[in-house]
Amino acid sequence: MADRAGLKAVELFDAIDAGRVKAVWIMSTNPVVSLPDGDRVKRALDKCKLVVTSDIIENTDTNAFAHVMLPALGWGEKVAQ
Repeated sequence: MADRAGLKAVELFDAIDAGRVKAVWIMSTNPVVSLPDGDRVKRALDKCKLVVTSDIIENTDTNAFAHVMLPALGWGEKVAQ
Protein backbone atom coordinates (compact mmCIF):
# COMPACT_ATOMS: atom_id res chain seq x y z
CA MET A 1 0.00 0.00 0.00
CA ALA A 2 1.19 3.46 -0.85
CA ASP A 3 2.02 5.59 2.17
CA ARG A 4 1.89 8.92 0.35
CA ALA A 5 0.07 10.57 -2.53
CA GLY A 6 1.23 9.83 -6.05
CA LEU A 7 1.87 12.23 -8.90
CA LYS A 8 -0.90 14.35 -10.36
CA ALA A 9 -1.62 13.75 -14.08
CA VAL A 10 0.55 16.58 -15.45
CA GLU A 11 3.36 15.71 -13.02
CA LEU A 12 3.15 12.07 -14.09
CA PHE A 13 3.73 12.89 -17.76
CA ASP A 14 6.55 15.27 -16.81
CA ALA A 15 8.16 12.36 -14.89
CA ILE A 16 7.69 10.03 -17.87
CA ASP A 17 9.24 12.63 -20.17
CA ALA A 18 12.21 12.98 -17.78
CA GLY A 19 12.69 9.19 -17.62
CA ARG A 20 11.78 8.87 -13.92
CA VAL A 21 8.66 6.80 -14.71
CA LYS A 22 9.21 3.96 -17.16
CA ALA A 23 5.77 2.32 -17.26
CA VAL A 24 2.24 3.67 -17.15
CA TRP A 25 -1.22 2.11 -17.20
CA ILE A 26 -3.84 4.52 -18.53
CA MET A 27 -7.43 3.49 -17.82
CA SER A 28 -10.54 4.94 -19.44
CA THR A 29 -9.04 8.30 -20.33
CA ASN A 30 -7.33 9.92 -23.29
CA PRO A 31 -4.65 12.25 -21.86
CA VAL A 32 -3.29 13.17 -25.30
CA VAL A 33 -6.48 15.18 -25.86
CA SER A 34 -7.63 15.86 -22.28
CA LEU A 35 -4.45 17.28 -20.71
CA PRO A 36 -3.33 20.87 -21.36
CA ASP A 37 -0.26 20.11 -23.51
CA GLY A 38 -1.08 17.16 -25.75
CA ASP A 39 2.22 17.39 -27.62
CA ARG A 40 4.15 16.99 -24.37
CA VAL A 41 2.01 13.97 -23.45
CA LYS A 42 2.74 12.44 -26.88
CA ARG A 43 6.46 13.07 -26.44
CA ALA A 44 6.39 11.44 -22.99
CA LEU A 45 4.41 8.41 -24.16
CA ASP A 46 6.75 7.98 -27.11
CA LYS A 47 9.68 7.74 -24.64
CA CYS A 48 7.90 5.44 -22.17
CA LYS A 49 9.20 1.85 -22.16
CA LEU A 50 5.76 0.35 -21.36
CA VAL A 51 2.39 1.96 -22.04
CA VAL A 52 -0.66 -0.10 -21.13
CA THR A 53 -4.13 1.23 -21.91
CA SER A 54 -7.55 -0.05 -20.93
CA ASP A 55 -10.48 1.56 -22.73
CA ILE A 56 -13.80 0.83 -24.41
CA ILE A 57 -12.67 2.68 -27.55
CA GLU A 58 -9.95 1.06 -29.65
CA ASN A 59 -8.69 3.94 -31.81
CA THR A 60 -7.74 6.90 -29.64
CA ASP A 61 -4.82 9.31 -29.77
CA THR A 62 -3.47 7.78 -26.56
CA ASN A 63 -3.94 4.15 -27.66
CA ALA A 64 -1.66 4.88 -30.62
CA PHE A 65 1.23 4.81 -28.10
CA ALA A 66 0.13 1.62 -26.29
CA HIS A 67 2.36 -1.43 -26.18
CA VAL A 68 -0.51 -3.37 -24.59
CA MET A 69 -4.20 -2.59 -25.05
CA LEU A 70 -6.71 -4.17 -22.66
CA PRO A 71 -10.46 -4.14 -23.16
CA ALA A 72 -12.79 -2.39 -20.76
CA LEU A 73 -16.54 -2.51 -20.24
CA GLY A 74 -18.98 0.36 -20.45
CA TRP A 75 -21.56 0.57 -17.67
CA GLY A 76 -24.21 -1.00 -19.93
CA GLU A 77 -22.08 -4.09 -20.50
CA LYS A 78 -21.42 -4.97 -16.87
CA VAL A 79 -23.19 -8.01 -15.51
CA ALA A 80 -25.40 -7.43 -12.49
CA GLN A 81 -24.90 -9.86 -9.63
